[in-house]
Amino acid sequence: MIRPVISELRLEHLPGLSRLFHAVDMAYATVWEWNTDNCLVATHEDEVVGFVACWHDNQPYAFVDVLLVHPTYKGQGIGAWLCWAMEAILISRGVKCIRCVASVPEIVPPLTKEGFQHAGTHAILEKFYVQGV
Repeated sequence: MIRPVISELRLEHLPGLSRLFHAVDMAYATVWEWNTDNCLVATHEDEVVGFVACWHDNQPYAFVDVLLVHPTYKGQGIGAWLCWAMEAILISRGVKCIRCVASVPEIVPPLTKEGFQHAGTHAILEKFYVQGV
């Protein structure tokens, strides 16, 4: 397990982010699809190795739109570090529930390990931070 550096998305991350998108077959994606205030990158030895982006518009919930880890670094805890950092930011903004779509089956076990539960369908998982929300 490596300990990546987690930070807000900055302009200098864009070339590395483009390489990450290509490595995970998302070459069509651009960072401008997301509000960059809701994006974090994970770097290791100055290379972008992970990315998380969510939708949040001052509501008590947020939606994780994308969580990516470079294939070379899968299984090393980078996705968990990204989730923990994004959770902390969202909770500080008053979010009570985070939802995400598990578009690939291999993401379900790590998300459930982090406390996410199925939300009425096999593909949507959510995690509550306050009872009764």
